[in-house]
Amino acid sequence: MMKKSKGFTLIEVIVGSALCLLVFLGIFGCYQLGLKVLGQSKARIIASAIATEKIEKFRSLPYHHVGIYECKDGFPECDPEIEEQIIPGYPSGLIKKLEQLLRNNIEFSVDSVVEYGINCWDGVGAAGLECPSGADDFCPEIPCPEDECPNDYKKIRIEVSWSGRFGGKVVLDSLASPALSEQECQEKGGFLIISTYDAFGEEIIGFPEIKVENTETSEIKTSAPENGRQVFVLAPGSALYKLLISKSGYTQEQTFKSGDAYQGRVIANTQYPYGNPNISEGIIEERTYYIDEQSVFNIQTLSPESADRFVDTFTDETKISEKNNIQISEGQAKLAKVDGEEYYHSSGYLISEEIFSDILVAWNNFYFSHSEPKNTDIIYQILFYDSVTEIWDVVPGFGAITESPMNLSSLDIETYPRLKIRGDFTTSDTNFSPTLEDWQITWTTSQPIPVGNVDFSLLLGTDLDDVPKIIGTDGDGVPIYKYEHSHFTNDVGILDLEEMEFGKYVFSDFSVGGSVIDLREDLSPQPVILEPRISQTVELYLEAMNNLLVYVGDKNSGEPIFSAQVRLSNSDLEYDKTQLTDIDGKTLFIPLESQTYNLEVSSNGYATSTDSVAISGSKEKIIEME
Repeated sequence: MMKKSKGFTLIEVIVGSALCLLVFLGIFGCYQLGLKVLGQSKARIIASAIATEKIEKFRSLPYHHVGIYECKDGFPECDPEIEEQIIPGYPSGLIKKLEQLLRNNIEFSVDSVVEYGINCWDGVGAAGLECPSGADDFCPEIPCPEDECPNDYKKIRIEVSWSGRFGGKVVLDSLASPALSEQECQEKGGFLIISTYDAFGEEIIGFPEIKVENTETSEIKTSAPENGRQVFVLAPGSALYKLLISKSGYTQEQTFKSGDAYQGRVIANTQYPYGNPNISEGIIEERTYYIDEQSVFNIQTLSPESADRFVDTFTDETKISEKNNIQISEGQAKLAKVDGEEYYHSSGYLISEEIFSDILVAWNNFYFSHSEPKNTDIIYQILFYDSVTEIWDVVPGFGAITESPMNLSSLDIETYPRLKIRGDFTTSDTNFSPTLEDWQITWTTSQPIPVGNVDFSLLLGTDLDDVPKIIGTDGDGVPIYKYEHSHFTNDVGILDLEEMEFGKYVFSDFSVGGSVIDLREDLSPQPVILEPRISQTVELYLEAMNNLLVYVGDKNSGEPIFSAQVRLSNSDLEYDKTQLTDIDGKTLFIPLESQTYNLEVSSNGYATSTDSVAISGSKEKIIEME
């Protein structure tokens, strides 16, 4: 007889193991937490003792020695009594600003900070000043009374930090007050008042960061006042102070000294308010700066005029208004055959639909392609609508056209705003008919066309109140503007410039491929005003004496060919440029010299077309591909 033995299934083993793992992980986590708490507590106790020791050391010093210093390079163990070895703080004293201490195998970093404090009860530096941000109490009088010795006491802060797995920091604050008024007046300092406004002069922009750096000692003071105004009490002397006013997402302002490099140029002389302020004892220096949210320039470079065309390749009769004895089929128009016979009518005519444009600037050319066997002929006419007789009549001088192209630029668009084409077919041998393959009329429109790869200069001339934005001048006395850069648009004439400062900008020095191109100032007024917090489109209209507009279309359908490669070259001029046609099958070459160029057009599925074109003035070229 078989005897059953008891044991654990696999699931029971997995569940039991998971429970054991959870228990042991909890125990391990508690053990880790205990170690962290013990380690941090141990370090915090030592750090607190160090901070207290430093505070007591400050308190034991005479008031005029309560201050900090730093060692100069080359004097790691400097003596605070020897001026050549130290960089004095403000206030200057006998406590080293930064120290590294090793206690119980833990390395601590000790940072001592001492600043002057102002009690506004006895006034501030000069009559009428407001209580600075962070000052004690309030002014009992309005305006505040003058205080000849504004540095009323000293604020002490000790920061003791440690790193490692369980790092942390302890901070202790204390005050040191003078026993006598004479002690208070030992170091008066100077005043730097910074006021910030937005672009429209509103006082409150909300907590901008104002940084003041002593260029000799590298000591930095920062503040982020709610109303954008801050009074700094600074050490007097020959030291210049560098200012930086900034806020996330906003423009910024900063100051410079002579000899600084800015945008690749050396500043010989600064211009107010961009020069570093020099603070003298008891002197008030007040600066006003304007910052606001950044904006975006959407720049487009365009030719002010483009061209359009009417084309009929006779694949159907949709573009025909009237016909007589004409047959249209398979992309051809010819005389129709006499009913039931194998010979053609001796004559017939064909009239196109009405041709017009709502943005017409000028008529350009009339083109046609036909074949005329012996004893056959096609004569073309340009028709206009005569509002007096209310009929379509022949435009004077355009009643017997036999050559293509025919220039139509002499037609006044006010007199001839709408046109039609008429073709008169004749044959003296009815076994044969002339054949019209296509006809078209081109015209100039006020619809702009992009000009790509345009180089230009952009300069921020003034702010919105016409105050010059000039940092200073270089050694030749040439102004150094706050913003002055070169840019270029892409292949389709577009450039987006982000994080731009508000103000009035001037665009200049336009060129394409090194050739100068002119700005149409009547269409592109200068300067361009950029307000804060917006995205602004700027259309820059350019023109040149010589240019070429190329149409590329399908020979059979007449439809434009998009993204065809159009190469224009002239080896003598060392000119060789390839551009792609737009959705309307057009591309513009500008500027050009008055010469003959080679033209090569290619597109997938089409045979490559080559031609030459003589450029003089504004020229158009139609390329039909098959």
